[in-house]
Amino acid sequence: MAEAREVTNRQGWPGQRLVNVVPSDTDDLPFVTNGFRVGVPGDVAVVTIGGDVAIWPNAQIGEMIPLKVTRILATGTDAEEIVAVS
Repeated sequence: MAEAREVTNRQGWPGQRLVNVVPSDTDDLPFVTNGFRVGVPGDVAVVTIGGDVAIWPNAQIGEMIPLKVTRILATGTDAEEIVAVS
């Protein structure tokens, strides 16, 4: 059983940690995500683990975005009820 858990953890799914996101232009998330889910549709501006800044346009309700991000930016984000997963 431990071996299966290790393989799952290396792949990043299922998630082990969750946090409700308050988008911020200055504060990083408490962990690097494996993805995030949107509860209210809109754009999500992110900083990836590689340092890229981009906007994920038109994220939909319940959509799971599989990105490793360190920050979800306030500027450029109008989606709401964002939950980060790691």
